[in-house]
Amino acid sequence: MHRELSTDEEKAVIDKAANFVVKNGFGEPAAILLEVYKPLFWIGGNYALVLIEPFLPFYEDVGHQLIQTLGKIENVSILIDRIKQLMDEKETEESRKKSLQQSPGRIEKIMSHLTMLKENLFKRLK
Repeated sequence: MHRELSTDEEKAVIDKAANFVVKNGFGEPAAILLEVYKPLFWIGGNYALVLIEPFLPFYEDVGHQLIQTLGKIENVSILIDRIKQLMDEKETEESRKKSLQQSPGRIEKIMSHLTMLKENLFKRLK
């Protein structure tokens, strides 16, 4: 049997799982599935996770740690919140990058307009 995880270890497992899910593009489906199955965690705790266990990568003890962590309903809510937070951060970062990529085009247009204005002004002054 596995030993009980400390609160810090549970937080680390939750953060690792959330990062993995969001990094691989499964943030929304995972959050939805966890929300849907959250009532089962009250009923069956670890029994509900029997459905998930075959899909967990069992490198070292990570799979069992995740099952143990998600056996507590409050940790399921924390995981859902963390996934949503990471998805928001990712979306904000993508929006920022997109606006930065578009900025040079705007600057070039402004510079082009200023150059045309300058040329027209010089033509009128001559």
